[in-house]
Amino acid sequence: MDYAAEKQSLSGERVGFLFFTQNDMPVCVIGQHVLDGKMVELDKPLLVMRKRQADGTNNTSYQVECVIKRKLLFHKRSKSIVHYSSKKM
Repeated sequence: MDYAAEKQSLSGERVGFLFFTQNDMPVCVIGQHVLDGKMVELDKPLLVMRKRQADGTNNTSYQVECVIKRKLLFHKRSKSIVHYSSKKM
């Protein structure tokens, strides 16, 4: 069985929600789980680049699309939104 044939794209699908509190702390909600995080400065910035190739020539150039200087870090264990009661009703 070929795994690649069964793989479906998640493009355009919503996996969860990401928002910021009033204190600019990131919160990620995925299903029944909540992750609290923080924004961290990167030691070295990352570049997002687009490859450009001129028509009819072998010249290749790269255009910088954006510079990433910070990342969101979710390093603690997730908290459950739904709490199940052990008591029978």
